[in-house]
Amino acid sequence: MLYVDIAREEDFALIPDNPTDTVTVNLWNDITILGEWIPVKGRNIIFNGKFHSLRGLTGPLFAKSMSNSTVADDIASDDITVTNLRLYVDITYTYPQYMGGMVRLGRRFKASDCEIIAHIASNSGYCGIYAGMLDDESEIARCVSRGSLSGSSMCGGIVGAALNSRVCNSVNHAKVAAREGRAAGIAGNISYTAIENCENASDGEITGGGDFTGGIAGEMLMNSQIMNCTNYAKVSGAGGTGGIAGGSSYPDSVNHIMGNTNAGEVSGGRIVGGVIGTIGYGLIQVSNNLNGADVTAVNDGAAGILGGITGIGYQPPPLVTVDPGEAHVKNNMVCAERIEAGSLARRISAEEDQSISNLKLLNNQAYCKIIIRDDVVSNKYIIETNPEYGPNKRHGVSTPVCLRLPQSAFKPCLAAPPPRPWPKKVIVGGKCIPAPPPIPEWFKGIQCGVPIVKHERKGGQYGYC
Repeated sequence: MLYVDIAREEDFALIPDNPTDTVTVNLWNDITILGEWIPVKGRNIIFNGKFHSLRGLTGPLFAKSMSNSTVADDIASDDITVTNLRLYVDITYTYPQYMGGMVRLGRRFKASDCEIIAHIASNSGYCGIYAGMLDDESEIARCVSRGSLSGSSMCGGIVGAALNSRVCNSVNHAKVAAREGRAAGIAGNISYTAIENCENASDGEITGGGDFTGGIAGEMLMNSQIMNCTNYAKVSGAGGTGGIAGGSSYPDSVNHIMGNTNAGEVSGGRIVGGVIGTIGYGLIQVSNNLNGADVTAVNDGAAGILGGITGIGYQPPPLVTVDPGEAHVKNNMVCAERIEAGSLARRISAEEDQSISNLKLLNNQAYCKIIIRDDVVSNKYIIETNPEYGPNKRHGVSTPVCLRLPQSAFKPCLAAPPPRPWPKKVIVGGKCIPAPPPIPEWFKGIQCGVPIVKHERKGGQYGYC
């Protein structure tokens, strides 16, 4: 194993581009890049930030190439691990796609116990505060993002798109906007990917100009899951907008949205849900989720849990028959003040197209007022007593019980690192170098502690450790 010590800006040139063995890079000082930043091209790198800060980057920390190529082998950084680093990034670019504060496209990329303060502006897609795209068993754990991110599509506060990867115990504070949709607080697009125990904080406002906008994930494709996550921020989009996920639409997929909470106001043009906006083909389970925020659709389709079953997203090619999917929506709770739409406002689930998916509703509860502006009676509260849309009262409760979260709950679950008193020096190999810092209290006790999900590209098998 090779070792590279970074104490000055010029020391980054010591990192080899194509090492034959793993390189361990240690950052021994806070460094501000004053000259032109050239991303690290290497692979097989373990980058230990030693709780230091790296400022002044105008591009990603790692990038095999900054070319306009969209071929993965041309731009992917392989087998990179980053730990204990605070990164300041300011990127404005016009590349076709793939850009992030740490890596453009990472394969077997891992980041843990890191924080990025970034301002990334693009006219293209696949943009994330940490990575433009992750692939091949990549993982981001116990990380925080702040700042702002804008692009055309596939934009996320942590990662733009994730394939066969995992994000856990991480928090986004960055505002995310995608002009063409697929915007989210954690990941704009996921496939064979798990997002668990993550949070989109109240300052992480999400805006999508197109379809699939969500507080945690934008579009769910093949065999993915979102579990035990919370969105506190406002989420707004065009079609298919949800407090947790924008939508799930791919045939032969198996997706799960379980145990999540939405506390951020959700609004959009049409098909808006407190938990998920739209469901299409494939099998999806939406269970044990709580929506405690208002849902508004300018046009049709607003509901406390599921905005509707629609053809948004995947469209079968001509002359190709796709079997309808199946959606299980069960054991969810809505306790918002109102659900409002131009038409089709419902407590649990709104618009339904049985040619696309068969909806099964079971044991959902809802306590909220329904407002339909242009349907039946204008500006009149519509009380749905059909249990399919959620009961008006349950177990003898005569008045709605609202479980709206207090403002005090709108806080990040990870605090910023405290100032570090690390003045000590030690002698190693005859050299006087800064001593490795102690583990700060805010890192102690923060563990993923959730099942690691290993996905096969076909079959979507879930393996728990």
